[in-house]
Amino acid sequence: MLSSRLGVILGTSFSKTGEILFRPFSAKKWLKLAFIGFFAGAMSFGFNLGGQGGDSASTKKVETTASTSVSTTTAVAKAPGTVTAAPAVSSPSSPAKNSQVPAGKVWLLIAAVVAGVVIFMLVLSWLNARFTFVWFSAIVRNESSIVEPFHRHRKEGNSFFLASLVIGAIFFALAGSTVFWGLFNALSGGAFKPGFAWSFASALRFFVGPLVSLIVILIVTFVLSVAINHFVVMVMAMDRISFWPALRKTFGILGANLKETLIFFVLIFAFWIAASALFLALVIAFIIAAILVGLLVFGVGFFVIVSILKLKWAFVFYAVVCAVPFILSVALFLFCAALPMAVFFRRFSVEYFCAMNSGYGPENLAQYGLQRCDERSRRFLWFPVAFVTLLPIVAILGLLAAIAIPNFVRARDQARSQALAGSQKAAAVSAPAPVPAANTKQ
Repeated sequence: MLSSRLGVILGTSFSKTGEILFRPFSAKKWLKLAFIGFFAGAMSFGFNLGGQGGDSASTKKVETTASTSVSTTTAVAKAPGTVTAAPAVSSPSSPAKNSQVPAGKVWLLIAAVVAGVVIFMLVLSWLNARFTFVWFSAIVRNESSIVEPFHRHRKEGNSFFLASLVIGAIFFALAGSTVFWGLFNALSGGAFKPGFAWSFASALRFFVGPLVSLIVILIVTFVLSVAINHFVVMVMAMDRISFWPALRKTFGILGANLKETLIFFVLIFAFWIAASALFLALVIAFIIAAILVGLLVFGVGFFVIVSILKLKWAFVFYAVVCAVPFILSVALFLFCAALPMAVFFRRFSVEYFCAMNSGYGPENLAQYGLQRCDERSRRFLWFPVAFVTLLPIVAILGLLAAIAIPNFVRARDQARSQALAGSQKAAAVSAPAPVPAANTKQ
């Protein structure tokens, strides 16, 4: 019975995890494994599956208004026999009117953003599929190579990517149909008509069917995701076959070992809860420690350099020098904190599957460790990785620019309007007093 060997499986999984990460310890290996696990989605412990425009026109209009107002004021002041009144400050036309963006450009921008998001998600999904096999190879073979397994499992990774798109499309279609089902029930029952009285019974009548269906879809998706990430990927990598044959073979094995399969799902769910709680506790403890260390380092530095020595510029230099390694250390810890649990989950599923009556065993793992392929050009690997890594940064910078540039333009226009008003007032004050007309009556 597999349940009697569960302690051996857990012991072997813990031993292999310690061997991968700590015997010997290598910071470079940790970083590479964390990088692989991040793109493979393994850090979830196996549950992966407008600004204003028209600036130049507005500026020209403000300048034209200024010159026209000043010349008009001068002409009125020089006309004899007239009383010069203080010129009215002509307000420039509404910035909102001048800064309207054509509807065509708005839709073009929206289409470009949507296309960019879709391309980004597709590239990220493709990398996730390819790195899933790199992650499996790294855990089974106790190495952190990236390029060689990336190309060795090219066929399996691409097949996994296409299958993920199909499964994802089916999931969203089913989930969307349940949402439309609930809305259709509510619309048919007159829920959106004026005066409709909502109650628990009416909401239950409209949404109980769609809600139950959505829960079933989520449960099936969860089971399928766990089975694919823990077992189907292993069969694909070991037998070098595509996704759909591996899916049929895997579910045949799991169906023949139904009791052991149910035990695995219960264990993996319990491990996931425990690992999530442990990870959350570690992150909270580290954040508290980082805040205390930051207060100590920067607080003492501020007290000594600014309060005692009165050197504000020196504190800026001190803060920059201390902040860079401090931020890097926090980022590295958060990046690598989930790595031991992710390695254990992957190794546990391998040991458990081999202990089942699956036809795979230690000899198959040893044979898999001997597989090699020639390393190819690194450009093909690093270009999509750089694209996925840099695109969010560029998007964030673009968002900040979209927020900052209109505000800057608005402030510039307001400053010019105020300068215009000031020049008009100055011209009115400096104009000569009007000469009263001579009395010609005798």
